[in-house]
Amino acid sequence: MQDEGLLLLYSDAPRRLQLALHPHNILGPGGWQNHGHLLVTVEGAPAVEADVEVGKITTLSLAIKAGFTRVGLRLEGGARVPSEVIPGYGDGRRLSLALSRIELSDE
Repeated sequence: MQDEGLLLLYSDAPRRLQLALHPHNILGPGGWQNHGHLLVTVEGAPAVEADVEVGKITTLSLAIKAGFTRVGLRLEGGARVPSEVIPGYGDGRRLSLALSRIELSDE
């Protein structure tokens, strides 16, 4: 996920969903880390905050409307370029949070 990630969800009726995120890597201001703070917005509403940890599933409850709903994901502290944070590291991609899997289920 670079800078801010976006999930576009579609539902035929309003519903509550459980969003499960599986963090794989987190790159923060100090370099690679195990913990981070995720800001989640649903249709631009005030952000819900969640702590994320590499290797641990983070779950959130979302209320979505009928039709399309935009869910924004942003790691607090912004995206970083690994080569700028870790001397000698050649990776120039912008990265904040890498997820190995995203799951949605009805509550």
